[in-house]
Amino acid sequence: MPDEFAALRADLSLDVADRRAETYTPPPVVRPLFHGTGHTLGSVSASTSGVTQPTAPSLPATAPVVDDSLPTTQLQIRLIDGTKLVAKFNTSNTLQHVRAYIDSKTAGPARRYLLSTAFPPQVLTDELQSLAVLGLQNAVVVQKGM
Repeated sequence: MPDEFAALRADLSLDVADRRAETYTPPPVVRPLFHGTGHTLGSVSASTSGVTQPTAPSLPATAPVVDDSLPTTQLQIRLIDGTKLVAKFNTSNTLQHVRAYIDSKTAGPARRYLLSTAFPPQVLTDELQSLAVLGLQNAVVVQKGM
């Protein structure tokens, strides 16, 4: 053992193995676990070609026609692209009114989508039911791509 090590600690032992006859195997390459952008489960990416397109500027918020003499509710709407909208509706409005509002706020070509509740996740299929009947009073509605 070298004197430098022995002077530091008397109980230190140094063993050297002769591995010159063995074939060298390089250690495995450590790759990063994740890189890139993340997407929510069930979301559809904006582009499948790998080229990201710039997002359109947000449209000015126009409130839906609401009769304040009737019961009202607010919905938080989470769009496919991650944008959050808050809109005021009458509880007698239907899911079709919510769809029309979403379509008026999204730029670009129209595409098919589903609407669901946030928790518990339940797809909303009855377009003619009122928001009160669907239980969407002060609720979160999520837009999901098909």
